Amino acid sequence: MARYAYARWVSEMISEAPKEDEQAIRSEYFSNRGRVIHYDDYRKFCKAIRHEADSPPEDYYEWKGNPLATATGVGIGLLSIFGWFLGGIVGGSTGKINER
Repeated sequence: MARYAYARWVSEMISEAPKEDEQAIRSEYFSNRGRVIHYDDYRKFCKAIRHEADSPPEDYYEWKGNPLATATGVGIGLLSIFGWFLGGIVGGSTGKINER
């Protein structure tokens, strides 16, 4: 498979944009944060045209490929909802009783 460079992909994305926005888009795609954000789209594009993608950026973590990360995220979400619910019950039941 031939390699399809990230810079080539970005230049094709920029060519579709208006000239006045070109510099802003370029700085978004080439910043470290931008490379991490757009790497999934770049890799999907390379896969669609049957080319090899560049290696991922330094801060990139492929959490979608790890089923344990998904299960952990769902578990943390459920535990936080349960904790919020339990905190509401405990907080509501330990309040001061108003006498009339």
